[in-house]
Amino acid sequence: MSGHVLSRAPVHSRLRAYPLRYEPAAITTSSLLTPVLGPGILSCHRCSACEPLGLFRFEPAECPDQLFLKVVSRANLDREQATAEMAHYLAHHQVPIVTSILSTPRPIGNDYAFVAYPLIDGHFAVPTVSELDQLGQALALMHHVLRSIPRASAIQSASDARLQRLEQRRRQFRLTSLPGIPQHLKLSIDSMGSSWAKLPGMPQAVHGDLHHGNVLFDASGHLHLLDLEDAQHSYLPPTIDIAMVIERFVLALVESDDGVLQLAKAFLEGYQKVSKKPLFHQHGELARLLRWLSARAVLILAETGGAVTTIDEEWKKFDELAQLHVRRQDLLKAIERPFLLSR
Repeated sequence: MSGHVLSRAPVHSRLRAYPLRYEPAAITTSSLLTPVLGPGILSCHRCSACEPLGLFRFEPAECPDQLFLKVVSRANLDREQATAEMAHYLAHHQVPIVTSILSTPRPIGNDYAFVAYPLIDGHFAVPTVSELDQLGQALALMHHVLRSIPRASAIQSASDARLQRLEQRRRQFRLTSLPGIPQHLKLSIDSMGSSWAKLPGMPQAVHGDLHHGNVLFDASGHLHLLDLEDAQHSYLPPTIDIAMVIERFVLALVESDDGVLQLAKAFLEGYQKVSKKPLFHQHGELARLLRWLSARAVLILAETGGAVTTIDEEWKKFDELAQLHVRRQDLLKAIERPFLLSR
């Protein structure tokens, strides 16, 4: 099965990455960035009233190499700096991660900062044996390198603080009225005990957000990992990243059980080629990891309240993922069985 095995649309439309579409940037944004970047054409992805905050493409007038730009509030400069330093550390140790250029992140004006990256011509990952094998190997190498990341203690503290905050949110959940949340999803969160955040395995720094938009293959077929923002507060067992890849790249996109098993096997065998050890320690661990991911996602969404304009769609997405885990729980056991510590 070397080709694509996508036999249906994703369980939810927001579970697939689509090519970025750009529109001309606002004059105010161009006037902010042009003095730093020089003459060229600036366009934005999903232009909104939040400009100049957002994602942009820059085509220099005198250079063929295009740039991908991220503009953030200056208050977030330290976070972006930590993210950039982690990416450069990983790249130094041969992890295929996209790193910032042009001495960024750096401030622009009084209120903003920006990060520049090379604009890579390619496509977001699709479910094929070859691409999932590459992703497995790259992720295992990333996890190996992250075990010795210099900022591990700071990442652990930030991760613990985030989980404590989400646990407080869980306790408040039954008293809170939130628009759009499916009732059975709310009941599921209500019923969770305080042990929901405890996971099997040794925690360490991990990626924390391996969805389709963060895995890119260039025109030569080389893999590039993106976006380490969540990694700054994700000190968790590495199996969390593994579970998210299986959920987003396999379960949510592939209909047939045989297709799911073959693709999951390609990814896990790719990971094991580098890690050289069993991936799961307990029967039912993969299902438990996916329930944890659903709980965390729902609590983070609940924490945002009405601040997210697409909040109804987000509730639906996580609801459909939760239902998918239940429907395919026997398949999850079959996926993990060959990779258990003791079978």
